[in-house]
Amino acid sequence: GIRDVERSRGLGDVYKRQMIDFLAKVLEEEFFTVRCRAAKALGELGDLKAIPVLIKAQKEDPSKEVKREAALALKKLDARK
Repeated sequence: GIRDVERSRGLGDVYKRQMIDFLAKVLEEEFFTVRCRAAKALGELGDLKAIPVLIKAQKEDPSKEVKREAALALKKLDARK
């Protein structure tokens, strides 16, 4: 019923928060290709809570590729507002 739907939405929110935390840590990995994939995954997750993590990556990551991927992910999230 309705409670099951509400419960599953709550679990989905918890899952997304955990994924954002995990991917934020992946953005600190040594290899830029891994960081690129993490930035892309944050955009595909579709949760606006990922925006601060992506902004940090876009501003501070030493790799142009990661910065570009973070910018694309931010654009994708902005379209979902």
